[in-house]
Amino acid sequence: MKKQASGFTLVELVVAVIILGIVGSMTYVNYNFQRRKQELRGAMAQVQVIAAAERLYYLNARAFWATTSTANTNTRLGLHIQDTYFDNYRVNTGGGTFTIQVDGGPAATYTFNNQGVRTGCAGADCIP
Repeated sequence: MKKQASGFTLVELVVAVIILGIVGSMTYVNYNFQRRKQELRGAMAQVQVIAAAERLYYLNARAFWATTSTANTNTRLGLHIQDTYFDNYRVNTGGGTFTIQVDGGPAATYTFNNQGVRTGCAGADCIP
């Protein structure tokens, strides 16, 4: 009587490893995409906080407050923004509008009108 061999063949094992590799790479790509999307949402939230603070300052002083760095922005506008998503936040003013310029990770310049509504964005890494 012939004994039946049990186990998997080499071809079956190679196919299983290839399938696991494909699934793993798809999961990794999706994870990185979702993580980057969350980082961009956090960055835009920080820009919106600065815009809201500028708007409040404008309502009191009828002018926007220009800043030169994240620390300067925090001090002058009474914020606690950290350089988590960008390396630096600066506010530039002029002509009834203000811009928030960010450097580092995604570098861009966001323009707001005197109502605090975003009217434009320049730079390769503008966040919608």
